[in-house]
Amino acid sequence: MQDTPSCQMLSKRGSFFNKTLRTEDCHLSGYKSMAIHIGKEIQAELHRQERGVSWLAEKLHCDRTNVYNIFKRQGIDTRLLERISIILNRNFFSLYCQENHTDVEDNSTIL
Repeated sequence: MQDTPSCQMLSKRGSFFNKTLRTEDCHLSGYKSMAIHIGKEIQAELHRQERGVSWLAEKLHCDRTNVYNIFKRQGIDTRLLERISIILNRNFFSLYCQENHTDVEDNSTIL
């Protein structure tokens, strides 16, 4: 296996995901739904890194049209999100799990 950042993250999977996203940090009981459009978040990160759709498609071993379809998705398979997180060196799971969430309906903090 080549010693690239992606390969290092795969081999140290626990250190990448478990330290930044732990079950005990997620206070989602009773939580209805977050207004996260993961496809737009991925597209924004790709743009922030000044990388193109072709680059991501090559890393994911898919066609560019598939990447454009990912950008349109509000939800995503966790395995695919894990792969994209490793490729872009950003933990997209953290968008779903932050210390304090506010319930939209009654504006109370969920603990």
